[in-house]
Amino acid sequence: YYSAFYHGAPNGSMGFSAFMQQAGFDSYLGMTEYGNNKDFDGHWGIWDEPFLQYMAHDIKNLKEPFLASVFTLSSHYTYRVPEQYKDVFPKGHISIHEGVGYSDNALRLFFETASKQDWYSNTLFVITGDHAVDGHLPQYKTAQGAFSIPFMFYAPGTNFVGLNDSTVVQQTDIMPTLLSMLGVEDEFVAFGNNMFNLDSPHFAYNFYNGAHQLIEGDWMLQFMNESTIALYNIVEDRLMKNNVVGKHPKVQEAMERRIKALIQQYNNRLIDDELIP
Repeated sequence: YYSAFYHGAPNGSMGFSAFMQQAGFDSYLGMTEYGNNKDFDGHWGIWDEPFLQYMAHDIKNLKEPFLASVFTLSSHYTYRVPEQYKDVFPKGHISIHEGVGYSDNALRLFFETASKQDWYSNTLFVITGDHAVDGHLPQYKTAQGAFSIPFMFYAPGTNFVGLNDSTVVQQTDIMPTLLSMLGVEDEFVAFGNNMFNLDSPHFAYNFYNGAHQLIEGDWMLQFMNESTIALYNIVEDRLMKNNVVGKHPKVQEAMERRIKALIQQYNNRLIDDELIP
C-alpha cells in the first residue's frame, strides 16, 4: 500500500512529518503542499473545509492501493470558525461546540466530494478522535469519560455491519481490525485486538492522573504503584462514585493480571526494541 498523511498545519509542526518518515509513510502533505496561505486560520493551519477538499481531490494522485490519513485542525482550541460561518452553527453548551459544528460540516462536504471520485466505492473509512475534550455531561467528566471518543467504520456500497455500542474498543484495536479485514496474515505486534472477533478480549487501557486504567466489560480498574487503588462498575455506577475495590476479588484479580501483562509487555518490548517483529 502507498501511504500518505495529510495535515493542514505548517510542515514540521507537532513532529508529524518526522514521525511519518520514521513510520515509513511514503508522503506527507501539509500546509506547504496545500499552497494557499489565504486559507490559514491564524492559529493552527488551514481551515478544515478547504483542506479536506484538497485531500478529496488529491487522493486520486496516490498509487493504488493506498492508505491515506488526515489530522484535522478546526475543532481544536481556540474553536474559531471562518467569517462566512459566523452564527451558522449552534454555540452549544461549551466553547468547542461551534467549532465541532464547522468541522462536522467540513467532513460532510468532504464525503460529498469524495463520493464522486473513482476510489470512493472501494475505500474503507475510519473516523475517530485522537483524544477527548472537556465534557458538558457529567458522565464525560469522570476518569473513564475523559477518554471517551467517537469511532466509526464506513464502507460505502456494502452491507457492512458493526458492533453494538456497549462493546469496549480502543484506538489500538484499529490496526489489528484493519489487518484482519484486509486479509493480512503477516506477523505484527499490537496492544489491541480485532474488534469484530468475538472470541478476542475487548478492553481499553489508558493512563490518568498517575494511574493505569483498564476498562473491560462492566468494570474499570485503576492500578498504581503495583497495586489496585480502585474498581468501579461503570454500568451501574457511571459517575464512578462507589469504589468497590476488594469487594469483587475474581473480577479484580483477572483485571490485575491483564493490566500487569500489558505494562510488562510494553516495557520489555520497548527496552528490547521488539515493538516491531
